[in-house]
Amino acid sequence: MTCKNCGAPLEEGSRFCKRCGAAVVRQPSREEIRLFMPFLEKEIEFVSPRWIVTLGNVPLQALLGAKETVGAIEAAARKA
Repeated sequence: MTCKNCGAPLEEGSRFCKRCGAAVVRQPSREEIRLFMPFLEKEIEFVSPRWIVTLGNVPLQALLGAKETVGAIEAAARKA
């Protein structure tokens, strides 16, 4: 894996690039999502929100259990 900011190679498990200091952004593993979902589902149940706005494809796909993308859902909403 390389730094998206400067292109330097990153060590496994790095949180910051040693060359430029940029934060390493990675998607959570399926296992991490699976472990976290029960907590999120309980929180949603407790709060009972009218709307849920996901900030990106990973949370959207975790909640919907699908391969939908933010762009595809936004395009469908604009057509409606």
